[in-house]
Amino acid sequence: MFNKLRNRFLLMNMIIISIIMLVAFAAIYTITYRDVRRDIALDLERVSETYRKPDAGDGLPRRGGTIPFRRRAAASWSPRRNDRSRSPCKRTRIGT
Repeated sequence: MFNKLRNRFLLMNMIIISIIMLVAFAAIYTITYRDVRRDIALDLERVSETYRKPDAGDGLPRRGGTIPFRRRAAASWSPRRNDRSRSPCKRTRIGT
């Protein structure tokens, strides 16, 4: 009797915890998706505003008409360490 009740209680707890976890992950995913979409839309709007500015008649954009950008974190940049063709100095062997 008690074993059956204990097993039901454990099963109900597992189901409730699983539902709560699914709701939490779905909420986090939705919030992240909306933030990324909003950031992309803002970046596109800034770029399109830059190109919509009228010029002074000489074909060049007015002063301050540069394309705005956001700095990325330093961790997102990765140097090309194995690319020797771009190296400014050449390695030479000494003594041979």
